Amino acid sequence: MFKQFDRDGNGYITLMEASNILQRDPFKFPPSKVLTLLKQFDKDGNGKLDIEEFAGFYAEAKAMSVTHRISLSFNMPKRKTCSNATLPIKSNGRNNKAETLQ
Repeated sequence: MFKQFDRDGNGYITLMEASNILQRDPFKFPPSKVLTLLKQFDKDGNGKLDIEEFAGFYAEAKAMSVTHRISLSFNMPKRKTCSNATLPIKSNGRNNKAETLQ
């Protein structure tokens, strides 16, 4: 996979190459997040990722992407609910009375 993203074949993933990876599907990260990840995993501080640094970078990006998609799924619009639902209350296996929920 590393070779697929190392467009110029120099053995490193540059900031530009990292941006190309993470600004497309399935990630769609903003440039600021790409830069933050690059700085986090660029252990030798040379502004690019070697294959070992890239492995951590890509794994973290995938984890962040999945976490982001999961959080979006929980922020779905709320469904309308019935405000005056009457439900039977069971006591000892019998229907004794009804309660109105508000």
